[in-house]
Amino acid sequence: MKKRILIIDNGGTVSMKRFEGVLQPVDGKEEILSLIYRIKRPVEIHYEKINSIDSSNLHPGLMKPVFNAIASNYKDYDGFVVLTGTDTLAYLSSFLSFWLEEIHKPVVITGSQKPLNELGSDAPGNIYYSIMFSCEDIPEVTVFFGKHLFRGNRVTKADSQGFDAFDSPNFLPLGHVDALHHEIHSPLESALRPNEKERFRFAWSDKAAMIPIHPGMKPELLGYLIKSGYRAVILEAYGMGNLPFEGPYSLEQPVKLALDSGVIICVVTRCYKGGVRVEYETARRFLDLGALFLRDITREAAYSKLSWLLGLYENNSTVRELMLEVLCGEMNNRSAISTWKIDY
Repeated sequence: MKKRILIIDNGGTVSMKRFEGVLQPVDGKEEILSLIYRIKRPVEIHYEKINSIDSSNLHPGLMKPVFNAIASNYKDYDGFVVLTGTDTLAYLSSFLSFWLEEIHKPVVITGSQKPLNELGSDAPGNIYYSIMFSCEDIPEVTVFFGKHLFRGNRVTKADSQGFDAFDSPNFLPLGHVDALHHEIHSPLESALRPNEKERFRFAWSDKAAMIPIHPGMKPELLGYLIKSGYRAVILEAYGMGNLPFEGPYSLEQPVKLALDSGVIICVVTRCYKGGVRVEYETARRFLDLGALFLRDITREAAYSKLSWLLGLYENNSTVRELMLEVLCGEMNNRSAISTWKIDY
């Protein structure tokens, strides 16, 4: 049977055009539809335009129409492909993974590094294979880019120019493509998706902040955020979660004051691979204060998850508990690491 697929166009480089040497957002509907019509597979494809913006201007409020398009059309389609800009793609895919937390159909997010109307663009391949994967039994939000299919809340943009722009540093790809076919590495009938009615919950809060730690950072910055009404702060720490606790730039006292006032403090690593783990005194001190160490989660998923939970719950204690739980595959369990083996 033909699969019914809805393509949701959220703008970005894929539909941009060059004016006086600079890429600018335009309505690229004609080029995208022209590509779609050339696909000769037993699939019925429909198209819906949502936004025509540079992805740098994307925020959760502008992501909501994408969520709405999926939720309102969910019963009518077998899968969804979302086209968006690459700069905030990992944030959109992370937010959607939480908003669509118990989805039973595939949502594949993609974009391109070069506009569809330019020679040598990576857009045709990314769109084509995203459509192919959206026809498969993949009950979650994913990202296809270059030649790999990734879990949506595990990706980060790793290259500002290359066609393999995205990577999943702490979680193996869900699938890949080559010259002959596209392949899924696992049945993906995830235990994270119970056989119950789908639960879609859009929510977000702008009371979450993220600070990359750097040598000589003034501790007063954290206090300023708290006074500004932020309910939670993510600290991007050194290495395995290490933070300064001695000298004039110690964060120990401001973190203690924040936690004592009920503010949530989360810790992730600034490193590309690995995660946070309490191995040093510089981490142990902050764990003992009550900071939450979020294992191997990406910064994009950490922010999306925290913002979503703050939007759902007024009680910070509930948010604290859920931040340490695996809700939709966004990080490894407390004592487990991935045991998947992939044979290429």
